[in-house]
Amino acid sequence: MRWLKDFYRFRIQRLYWITIQHDDGTIHRYPNRDLIRHELTGCPCGPADLLAHDETGSDVWLTDHHSLDAREGRER
Repeated sequence: MRWLKDFYRFRIQRLYWITIQHDDGTIHRYPNRDLIRHELTGCPCGPADLLAHDETGSDVWLTDHHSLDAREGRER
């Protein structure tokens, strides 16, 4: 039964984050249903800009937003 509980928890966690790619090529990853609405520019969560690679191997900027409900700590 434990494996089922762990599987269910993993599936739910996958729904916590949304990743979208914009027309300019930037990618934003932000928490779904957080305490605030995350903005693309000037977001109060203090997102981190990371250099990543897309599926073609090209360099893209990934803006990784932080949750205000501390879900990162629960997901580890």
